[in-house]
Amino acid sequence: MVTWDELAALTWDELCELHTWDDLAGKNIYAVIAGENVGNIRRDSLSIRHRIEERSAADFQIVDEGDDYYFEYGQEVKIYDFDGILLFGGLITEAMKTAIKPDWSVCVHEISCTDYTALADRRVFLGAYEEATGHEIVQDIMVVLAEEGITEGDIQLGEDLENLSFNRIMCSEALDKVAELCGYTWFINEFKQLYFIARGTYPAAWHITDGSKIRRGQLDIITGNPEYRNVQYIQGGQAMTSLQTEPFTGDGVERNFTLNYPPAKQPIITLNGNPQTIGIKGVNTSGFDYYWSKGDLIIAQDTDGVILEATDNLVIQYYGTYKLIAKASQYAEITRQKIAQGFGSGKIENIVKDAAVQSQASAISMARAKLLHYASIGVKIRYETFYAGLAAGVVQDVDYEAAGLTALEMLIFSIDISSEKGKPVYKIEAGVGPVEDSWEKIFCRLADETKRQSAESLGEADVIQGLEEFSKIWYSTDHPNPFLSVDSSGTPADIDFPCLADADKLSYCVLYSGGVEFFRKPITSQVLGATQIDTVCLILSEEANNVAISHVGLWGGDGCSSTAGTGIEMEKHEFVKTKNALESLQFNFTDTYEA
Repeated sequence: MVTWDELAALTWDELCELHTWDDLAGKNIYAVIAGENVGNIRRDSLSIRHRIEERSAADFQIVDEGDDYYFEYGQEVKIYDFDGILLFGGLITEAMKTAIKPDWSVCVHEISCTDYTALADRRVFLGAYEEATGHEIVQDIMVVLAEEGITEGDIQLGEDLENLSFNRIMCSEALDKVAELCGYTWFINEFKQLYFIARGTYPAAWHITDGSKIRRGQLDIITGNPEYRNVQYIQGGQAMTSLQTEPFTGDGVERNFTLNYPPAKQPIITLNGNPQTIGIKGVNTSGFDYYWSKGDLIIAQDTDGVILEATDNLVIQYYGTYKLIAKASQYAEITRQKIAQGFGSGKIENIVKDAAVQSQASAISMARAKLLHYASIGVKIRYETFYAGLAAGVVQDVDYEAAGLTALEMLIFSIDISSEKGKPVYKIEAGVGPVEDSWEKIFCRLADETKRQSAESLGEADVIQGLEEFSKIWYSTDHPNPFLSVDSSGTPADIDFPCLADADKLSYCVLYSGGVEFFRKPITSQVLGATQIDTVCLILSEEANNVAISHVGLWGGDGCSSTAGTGIEMEKHEFVKTKNALESLQFNFTDTYEA
């Protein structure tokens, strides 16, 4: 197929010899919708907008002679140029149909689309990380997005991150957060591939050396940065202290011992050098020496324990939490700004509040990443070109001495594609320095800030709660069986033994590692029916941490207790996870009976 560049090199006689007018008229931009080639896009109706770290969008019209097409929300759209190069891939967000002829035999469809990033806006992500790289978190998000047909592009390592929780937020929000902490960018391209990369990873397909590829009279040069700052504060959620060791001496009266920081994990307690057993307040009421609860400063001694005297030494070791704030400064920029301004400190400060950031290291990484992005005045250019091959997020070398642009590496911020007489025109924005947000992104950021403030006030970021569902169908041939009980005579048939009283049918939730029980607790709630039992069990943030869980099950029987192995194993389900202190788990079990 002959490209436009090749056509431009032909003489008029050569052009007439090679192509008829019908041939030339057929060289146009076309669309494939829901897998069907719907033909050429109406001339000069196309508008495509690509912008780094924002959703791409497209609008165009299709002339429908014969009223043959039906377009609707969610259909897949691919837009190709006359050389078969994919310009855009995404989903329909709105389709409007208008009649050209009164009998509707000829119609125009106006189509609006968003790119495949919309798929990350539709799915929820849940995860908590005490330590992880950006790559590891993005790989976990990929597990969700893979169900939507997203495949892996270039997912780079990123930074080492600590104490991050994503409490049922959209996948796109989680990717935004990880990218921000790592100083990276992410996108899903027109081939449905997810990229998580450092800005400027890829060079542009072509560079500006003399301005010959820029449309005549269509180059603007802009300096300035409305979001400039050289000092960045990050106010996060609750960060974890180093290991705290606090000694206490008895006084013959006190059973409560107050810590300096709210504890984040179960403490280690010794009395006169001897290890003490520890229960959870509100969960365990007896049988332990001391009781604690996450965030509660008070460690309580069991009421049946011997009160400590002055000769007793109690030592509590624990990891506490504190309100997080971090700061980063760009001193060279502060000095430059002071000189330019001629008075004052030269400091331009900014603060970001984000309760999801829960470690000093993560907060400092975020602050430094923001300064790398915003602590420069920057130079920006806008130009038009007929040459294809560029993409938002690539680096274009600019060495155009006549325009005063010498030896610059410019990141392409955005590309708008339109058509003139059926030929694509590319409007490029590139620069050295920060990306200026569009109004759409500014409004989204304001909405996100409102959500973050609400989450912080409610403490949502402290602990995330996962929800897992399991089901089992019971038949009359299953024994023992929670749905079989004594008959009217009060005596069960031998085959139905043992029969289970209501309180004993499914009474304990058990976690296994490698198939071996390592944790159990009483069920949280239960609804008993003749043919269905709904059971809920909540594993708290303090419980069952840092053990590779392989299965979860329910036990019952009148001998079932908190002691491992007691009772009858009623059901067991595969469940693979290693839980940490930033998350709790809710298990919903549905047991149904079919006679």
